[in-house]
Amino acid sequence: MRSAKFLVFLLTFLQLVIPILLSPQQSIPKRAKHVQVWCDGDDGYTLRVCEATERAFNNAKNLPLQSADQHATYKVAIASNVHWERVQEQVRIFYSVEILTIHDKKLGGFEGICWESEIQNCGDQILEITRKILSSAPVSATKTR
Repeated sequence: MRSAKFLVFLLTFLQLVIPILLSPQQSIPKRAKHVQVWCDGDDGYTLRVCEATERAFNNAKNLPLQSADQHATYKVAIASNVHWERVQEQVRIFYSVEILTIHDKKLGGFEGICWESEIQNCGDQILEITRKILSSAPVSATKTR
């Protein structure tokens, strides 16, 4: 009687476990790397680009903005004041960004352009390019001390 119960248990267990073992391995999500957005400029357009960038990172699942109880892994530094030019009725904004480890090792940098009327695009562009830079950064460069 015990052996019959054990056999039923074993078969049931194997029916549950074998499909799990044979299923393709799903990647385990990596722990989120938190960022700080650093802004050196103090003019209106720079502040708006910084706010747009912070909103973009706040909405990012794998690169969230640092909160009070988290330590940042990376810095996204929007260099000094952004430049701008009036094009007919619109304003075009030119920004430059550096991506650094929290210990100030430069991982990359880039420049971008967006329109004032669609300034959130600046933040979204900065988020996407930052993701690309960090995904291609050597592991040794991204380790913290």
